[in-house]
Amino acid sequence: RRGVWGWVQCALINLRGVWDAFRMVRQLRPRVIVGFGGYVSFPLMIAGVCVRTPVVVHEANAVAGKTVRLLVRLGAWLAYGLESCHEDFRHARVLRLHPERVRMTGNPIRRQFWADLAAPLQPLPHLTEGVQTVLVTGGSQGARRLNQVVPDALAQLRGEGRQVQVIHVTGEGGEADVRERYQRAGVPAFVVAFYERMGVLYRWADVVVARAGALTVSEICARGVASMLVPYPHATDDHQQANAAVLAERGGAVVVEDSELDVAVLVRTLRELLSDSARRGAMGARARAQAVPDAAERLIKFVEECVERRR
Repeated sequence: RRGVWGWVQCALINLRGVWDAFRMVRQLRPRVIVGFGGYVSFPLMIAGVCVRTPVVVHEANAVAGKTVRLLVRLGAWLAYGLESCHEDFRHARVLRLHPERVRMTGNPIRRQFWADLAAPLQPLPHLTEGVQTVLVTGGSQGARRLNQVVPDALAQLRGEGRQVQVIHVTGEGGEADVRERYQRAGVPAFVVAFYERMGVLYRWADVVVARAGALTVSEICARGVASMLVPYPHATDDHQQANAAVLAERGGAVVVEDSELDVAVLVRTLRELLSDSARRGAMGARARAQAVPDAAERLIKFVEECVERRR
């Protein structure tokens, strides 16, 4: 929280967390501590660095967060999930001196996701195989902006006579309204608040419209599908913009700023993508080239190297 009192509270909470973490490390004597960049992991990882327990931190986004940057400067090893357009990770002085401490591992994706991509197309209510399908997802929290704009855009495309259907993952609270709007517009739609097996949904997609969270970008690469990314403008350190750039700079995605997104822009972009199968195929191939199917294995190997070198 901002303000003097917010900083004081933050300091006190973290001091207590670090104290508890020191006790935990002394009791458990772990061979290695692995964290994934969130602020809640900071006390345990900083305790590990201080007592010289090997620490590996994984950064999923294309821009390192404050916790990750501090830990790397203090001696943690760094695995990262997306190639950074700004190369923030590899230019830190400590990493120039110790290049073995940094590794591009990719972002691990669940085995079930890969299995669903490889499986035959699974039936979904209201959808017809062979009809062009747009997958809309705002990530784990949903995206109110996409929920507002996409139904109107697809209704307009449908009104132009284009055969198109949609899979829309709305996030909590948006499901009923979005489903009703598609029904009124006569757009075949499979609408859910959340869906556990996202690989099933990606398997249907001809085009993906999404925010640019790290896992979403990694899933788009795994599927090898054309995408239109709308980075969340209030993401910490603007990391979604950097995530989207990883694909856009390589020709794998179209990026539209949240402030510029409206029905007309979305209709024009989707019309261009859905009308040009060659372009979609090229974008999908460029996205797939960024995929790291063995990311989990790479990360495990990196952790093992960290432990062996420290030994």
